[in-house]
Amino acid sequence: MSRDKIKEVAIKHFNHYGYAGTSLSKIAEEVGIRKQSLAYHFPNKCELFQNVYKEVVEKEINFVRNYFQENKDKQIDEQLYNFLSLHKERFLSDHNVTLMLTTTLQTPEGIPKDILEEPYRFIRVLTETLKSCFQKESFRLSAEDCALAFVTLIDGLNIQLVYEDKERYERLQKITWDIFWSGIQK
Repeated sequence: MSRDKIKEVAIKHFNHYGYAGTSLSKIAEEVGIRKQSLAYHFPNKCELFQNVYKEVVEKEINFVRNYFQENKDKQIDEQLYNFLSLHKERFLSDHNVTLMLTTTLQTPEGIPKDILEEPYRFIRVLTETLKSCFQKESFRLSAEDCALAFVTLIDGLNIQLVYEDKERYERLQKITWDIFWSGIQK
């Protein structure tokens, strides 16, 4: 039994049952250990959640940095549009992304304030990374304003992922992308 297995199962449970509905007993049962053994690693649900959530956000920060580094030679419009498409696919297939987005939009009660700062850390890194991309070309808006507008576009599309479905996301991705891209051009 490992901490990694506990965290993996916990992420699935937090996604499926929400913070309030997640039970340490059920996590221990699925992992194949007693609740007391789980408590050795994570004394309570809040600590377990804090641990996995911080890791999830850090993984997403690394994903953003790696994505834009690996795609730096592509045209910026291609980078950004593909990022939106990949963002959707990752939300639908990666439990980490799902936890990060749903927690950001539906913050559980009783979560310590330092955890509530994690999504803002992610947004700051995303914004700075985007700003660097926009600085490579000339637009009607400043690089910072372009980055902020793109982050706002993602925020709106995230609502579709969490509360609607992928078809609505895809439809609105096309519409909002066209408006965004046209709006920042000189």
